[in-house]
Amino acid sequence: MVGLVVTSAGSAAAKQPTLYSTATGASSWNTDTSTTGYMGSVYVKDTKADSRSVYSDFKTYNTATDNYSVQMRLTNTLGSGNTTKAGTYANTWVYYHKGCTRINIVPDACGSTRYPSH
Repeated sequence: MVGLVVTSAGSAAAKQPTLYSTATGASSWNTDTSTTGYMGSVYVKDTKADSRSVYSDFKTYNTATDNYSVQMRLTNTLGSGNTTKAGTYANTWVYYHKGCTRINIVPDACGSTRYPSH
């Protein structure tokens, strides 16, 4: 179920659903914590004790400026069981995110790109 929040202008805005992108050793997800619009955040968790760092590639959309961000990368080097968060962006929803495990020499293992939209 998608919850509704009321913006300061009085119009209803749908809260972003939380979607997960997982790969072996990595889990990435988004949240929307606002009660008056959008407050997007991205998280990435290291889920495997394998000495590899994990990251989430993501992009955001700012409703106030009507602009998409450049692709950003949230890297977690804290080790297995730890989670890293990329800010809480006011007036912003997460356009997409993708969880990955960094693997030397070969391509990184990545989950599906998830588009929570708004």
